[in-house]
Amino acid sequence: SSKIEVTPEEIQQFLRSPDGQARLGVLYRIGHILIALPKAPTTEQILATQAKAEKIVTDIKNGATVKEESTLYSQSKNALQGGDLGWRTTAQLPPMFLPFVVKMKLGDVSAPIRNASGFHIITLMDKKNASNTQAIRLNALYIPFTGHTPTEVSEFQSLSQKLAVGDANWADLTKKFPLKGHASVADWVEVDALPPEVQKRLDTLSDRSISEPIASSSGWYIIQVVERKSAPSQTEQATRWIAARKFEEALELWQRHARLEAHIIYHE
Repeated sequence: SSKIEVTPEEIQQFLRSPDGQARLGVLYRIGHILIALPKAPTTEQILATQAKAEKIVTDIKNGATVKEESTLYSQSKNALQGGDLGWRTTAQLPPMFLPFVVKMKLGDVSAPIRNASGFHIITLMDKKNASNTQAIRLNALYIPFTGHTPTEVSEFQSLSQKLAVGDANWADLTKKFPLKGHASVADWVEVDALPPEVQKRLDTLSDRSISEPIASSSGWYIIQVVERKSAPSQTEQATRWIAARKFEEALELWQRHARLEAHIIYHE
């Protein structure tokens, strides 16, 4: 098998191309609300769900926040995080969102977008140059607020201390909080996708240390940084994308030859 090579000329050509600039030049932070449809919906159910989605769009345009509407109405897995999908390149966005996102200005909200799951509403929360991104490998526990009471504060302070001395571990937390919160073990996340309160704490938290409970606008976080890294440069990202495209082309060519050879042998 031959090695796939990417030349400097190919990289520069890709980076200058509209496709390259779209894939690597800009990151979009998207807010998402899903108003779900039942399986095999009736016409009445479709119309009612569409009307509900359109009212949410109107409410947002009239001053309601995406976070509020997502928490109240969305059936997406990001609902409790205010519908925040985090930072994504165009290649990482759901294809049905892409035509809307690239035309949006900051704060814009889409009309309901329908697919088999239901009606989707998206907003452009922010965008930036992809080269500014940093990533961390993080153990984290997130629990939505249930009242921000002294008892709640004490409970999470105790949990943080247990993690610090080894009386609790992150893997167990993923089983303990499957519904009312979320725990992750050694997941890579983009720093800018985290709440500002967590980002600020990361600046002073040493690696492998367990944070005290961090109160964000949506809930509690306890975090532990496992590893930090800068995002790959645009040149590195372009090299990977071009190599992947060349591999797919080579694989498709090989498959064509294999089918042709099988056809010839079958007819001999």
